[in-house]
Amino acid sequence: MASTIQSLLGLKQWQEDEAKNAFAQALKSLSAEEDILRALEDKLNSLKKDFINLSSRDTDIDSLKSILDYQEYLIYKISMQRDVISKKEIEVEEARKKLVEATKERRIFERLREKEILQIQKQQERLERIQTDETTSVRFGRSEE
Repeated sequence: MASTIQSLLGLKQWQEDEAKNAFAQALKSLSAEEDILRALEDKLNSLKKDFINLSSRDTDIDSLKSILDYQEYLIYKISMQRDVISKKEIEVEEARKKLVEATKERRIFERLREKEILQIQKQQERLERIQTDETTSVRFGRSEE
């Protein structure tokens, strides 16, 4: 029985490690997507500043149209990136829930193992007392003879 609980505990520890890795990967992926969003937003802000500078000078209509088209493209990309981030946040939350569950299961099996170890220790102490009592009885019996 001890080996069964120990084996299950090992499995639960492995599952927890896998959940930790999945959670870390999800966080890393989310962080990368957030970096992409920040870069897109920085481009958009830079483009807006450039547009203001260009519009104050004599600039041809085609250049302005090109800048506005690129601005629309960036706004679209930012919107799409926010959707990606929302999905990544959901993945992170799901990975976190799995990690919490795996940790709970591992702790349960650790407590079971600890209880089992205590039972084995109590059993050993009981057997040692019985053996000591028998040894004492035999010695006492010999001393009376």
